[in-house]
Amino acid sequence: MNQVIYRQQGTIIKLLVVVFLCLPALGCGTVIRPASYPQMPKYFKVADARAALVLSKDIQGYTFKGSPSSMTGALQTYEFQLGAVLSEALREGVSSAFTNVTVLSQRPADASAYDLIIEPRVAAFDFAIGDDGGMAKSFLFGALGAAATGYSSNVIIRLQADVRDGKGKPIGVFSGNGQGSKPAGAFTWKMSDFNQSAGAAVSSAVAKLVGEVSNAYQKMRLPGAVKTSEKPVTEKKSHSSPTKQGDPSPKERLRELKKLLDDGLINQEDYDQKKRQILKDI
Repeated sequence: MNQVIYRQQGTIIKLLVVVFLCLPALGCGTVIRPASYPQMPKYFKVADARAALVLSKDIQGYTFKGSPSSMTGALQTYEFQLGAVLSEALREGVSSAFTNVTVLSQRPADASAYDLIIEPRVAAFDFAIGDDGGMAKSFLFGALGAAATGYSSNVIIRLQADVRDGKGKPIGVFSGNGQGSKPAGAFTWKMSDFNQSAGAAVSSAVAKLVGEVSNAYQKMRLPGAVKTSEKPVTEKKSHSSPTKQGDPSPKERLRELKKLLDDGLINQEDYDQKKRQILKDI
C-alpha cells in the first residue's frame, strides 16, 4: 500500500515539474518589442556616395505573429513588433556606410538625384525556445533535473534589399542573415529575453546587408568595372587561333619544323604531330 502511495506521489511530483518547465514558455499573448540593439559590426569601408534608403510601410510597421518552431512553447503565440528597431538599425547602418544618406518612405520619382537607391525588406523570420533536454531531466532526476535545465531565446532574421543606380536600373538583390540568442537557467528564463535576442538578430542582419551593398557599390566604382547598365561584350571564339603580329607564319613554322627533323632534333612521330597541329590552326 505504501509503495503504491509513493509511486502516485512520485508521478504527481514529476507532472508538476513538467508543468513548471512548460509554464515559462506558455505566456499569454506575449508581445516582443525590442527597444535597442547591440552595436553593429562593420563589414565595409565608407563610400563617398549619395544613397537613398527607402523605408517602406512594411518595414516601418513590420510585425511577425506566430508560434516558435520549437516544441517548447509551440502552443503559444508571440507577436514580434520589429518595425521601429529595424528602421533605426537600417538608418544607422546605411548612414555609416555612405557619406550622404536620405531616408524616404517610397522609391524616388527622380533617381538621378542619387548614386544608389536601397529598398530593404524582411525575407524570412523564425524564433524558437531552446532547452537542453529539460523534460527528460525532470523525469529522470525530478526537481534537481529541472533546476539544471537551461533555456535560450533564439531568433533568426533574413533581410534583403533591391538596389538601383542613379538611372533607376537594378544593381542587384543583396541579403544579410542575422541571429541572436539569450541563454538563461530554468528559474531565470523569461519571455522578455526575446527582446534581447531579437535586437541582436536585427543588428547582425543589417550589418551584413549593408556590408554587401557597400562592397558591391565600391567594386562598381573601380576603374574598368562593368556598369550595371552595360552588358559585358563577349567575343565569339573562333575555331582557329589567329597568329599574333610578329609571330611566324604557318609556312615558316613548317619550314622550321622540317629543319628540326632533318637535323635529328625530333623524330618522325613528333614531326607528324606538330605538322598536323600547324595545319589545323590555318
